[in-house]
Amino acid sequence: MQRRTALQSYQLARQNWLYATTDTLSQLQNRRTWYQQAEHQLLAAQGGQQPLSLLMLDVDHFKAINDRLGHAAGDQAIEALGELLLASCPSQAVAGRLGGEEFAVLLPDCDLQQASLVAEHLRAAIAALPLRLDGQTFRITASIGVASLPADSLDALVREADRQLYLAKAAGRNRVSVADAVLAASTPG
Repeated sequence: MQRRTALQSYQLARQNWLYATTDTLSQLQNRRTWYQQAEHQLLAAQGGQQPLSLLMLDVDHFKAINDRLGHAAGDQAIEALGELLLASCPSQAVAGRLGGEEFAVLLPDCDLQQASLVAEHLRAAIAALPLRLDGQTFRITASIGVASLPADSLDALVREADRQLYLAKAAGRNRVSVADAVLAASTPG
């Protein structure tokens, strides 16, 4: 009897831990957990003088998806994007949903050039992802900003990746923006 109670207690504690650290819709790390993991990775990269890059992703025209197709379509887009990030990112990547339709992927041991290739692969995979709701097919696109070390702090790295994200959006969306270069999408966004 005690063994069963201990197992149930463990399972309940694990479930509570998952709820506290995971975004339930995307199945990625939630904002708080992502920042904790990212800070740890940044310190390790700086200490070992290793490359580290950050991708900031934002679903293009997300409000229009919710307005036109309903919140179930928006939820499905977030779920599908979470699945895609988990399946497509390198195993050491730290992926999280920071809020709404904004995601972050930290790439340890990945320099700016490698990160831009990962970002372009993700951008294309997101644009090719078919989503279906109530017999209707729809697609999403994402704009992605890329930044790499050196950065004084995690906040500085996030600010630069976020700045690049907004440059990608300003350049027409469905784009990857890296440092001073903006990589155009193969199809208009």
